[in-house]
Amino acid sequence: MNISKAIRISVLIATSSSVYAEGVDPFTTSENDDLVAGNMSNLTASLDFIYQGTYIPELRHIQSNELFENNAIVDSQIKWTISDDAKIKTRGMVSYSLKQLGGNSSDESDIKALEYYYEHRLSKAGHYVSVGRKNLGWSAGFQWRPADLIDNGFTTKNFDSMDPARYSGIDQAQYEMIGGFVDYSLLVSTHDKSFYRGKQIASKISFKRFIDGSLFYAKVGDYSEKFGLALDGNLPWATTFVLEAVQVEIDKSNLTDPFYFGKTLESLSGIGSYQDIFLGLTRYIDDKQRFSVEYFHNGRGFRHGMQEKMIDQSVSHYMKSGGGSLFIDSKIFEEQYLGRNYLYVAYTGFHPGYEAQVKPSVLVNMDDGSYIGSLSVKKEFGGNSELLIKANYYHGGKESDFGSISPGISFGVSYLLHVF
Repeated sequence: MNISKAIRISVLIATSSSVYAEGVDPFTTSENDDLVAGNMSNLTASLDFIYQGTYIPELRHIQSNELFENNAIVDSQIKWTISDDAKIKTRGMVSYSLKQLGGNSSDESDIKALEYYYEHRLSKAGHYVSVGRKNLGWSAGFQWRPADLIDNGFTTKNFDSMDPARYSGIDQAQYEMIGGFVDYSLLVSTHDKSFYRGKQIASKISFKRFIDGSLFYAKVGDYSEKFGLALDGNLPWATTFVLEAVQVEIDKSNLTDPFYFGKTLESLSGIGSYQDIFLGLTRYIDDKQRFSVEYFHNGRGFRHGMQEKMIDQSVSHYMKSGGGSLFIDSKIFEEQYLGRNYLYVAYTGFHPGYEAQVKPSVLVNMDDGSYIGSLSVKKEFGGNSELLIKANYYHGGKESDFGSISPGISFGVSYLLHVF
């Protein structure tokens, strides 16, 4: 494998050659790759059907209950290369989910527009403008994407998920300059404008040498500024690396406003700044095997057991300062914001005899010692379908990050059919 090319496609735990990921996961592909228009008008379309089923024998915080979850998803996209200088892309999904927990069942359906944008090349020199909903794609991460400054976070702890919703774009107007050694991007977004009470402005400048480097800045609404650095490149012994670090500054005076207080983790924790850090190393054993080690620091999160204490202190301070009625949005305590430091280790190998990919992995919460051990097997059939089977083992105390999910082994199956 060409290691210099591989830096973009597998510095993380992205799927290997997959119909669903178009051969390369779009999050780990350089955003510049999609800017090159064809020489003539061209219309292409694709339609994928995805089924994912999960079985967890018992949830610790709900005794004697088994969880069954079934998800059916249709993922479709259309690309229209209008001319050598212009193109339109749309991508959307329709999903249906059925959950059964003990004797209770629930279902929900959703239709979501993931991307729809128009892009135009201003000159042959590599100047582009785009308007619409577009995947930002500044981060090299797959699960955790700190360099996507406007919409970043620890999106999932399921490393083999095929959920297309993770590719959702942000509403933006963007200018990009793609040069030989320097790239530059500037965008204005209305992503979550009602939440941030203002527009988001972000910029990035990248330098392409032996080691690629990028500097980031974003003004996210009324109460947050972000500064970031990203590096990626090749190390000796067929090893690639990526480092992303973001410093987030919080305007605490705005967070005392009832519009924000109780709706953001920052407003309840009282913090004035935090850091998000991601580091990934991938060692290519040969063209069919690789070994990955990744570290995440979730600056927004907090240690388990701190939640009630933090709420009590913040609410008391808010009331003493003359605050009125208070509603705390429970969504800010969803699992992806818990914990601080994570380590992920994975081996990915392709077995030629069975023509199947095997991947054992473990994800550890370094603060409470809980972990998920996983084994997945993925096989493609006929070039247009893919089956993945996996088993997860959860370990940890009842109040820990992963121990609260299940006392033992869960099972999952994913099937993708590339219709056209």
